[in-house]
Amino acid sequence: MSHKSLPDRRRDPSPLARAESSPTSKAARLGNYIIALRKDVLALSRARGVPHPAPITADQLELLDDRFQAKTIAALFGYGRGFGLPSPTDCEEVRRIMTL
Repeated sequence: MSHKSLPDRRRDPSPLARAESSPTSKAARLGNYIIALRKDVLALSRARGVPHPAPITADQLELLDDRFQAKTIAALFGYGRGFGLPSPTDCEEVRRIMTL
């Protein structure tokens, strides 16, 4: 089989290749990813006993490396104590809104 008999993807892309290059398809996939990510993050925060991820500190979350050793996000990324936390007033407002 010569190389001339192989399909040229630039001239005749497969339906899958056309769908992957479609901005509408990419937007839908991104939207689905964000919805799933939001659901997972909210489930994680509820597992920590809070209604929203905002009051969770970097010391409270751990990631596993390729050898299944856990490191906190604070240690992994060098965050200081309280880094990224909203003010106590904002945390209370988030709790109030999330429990409506």
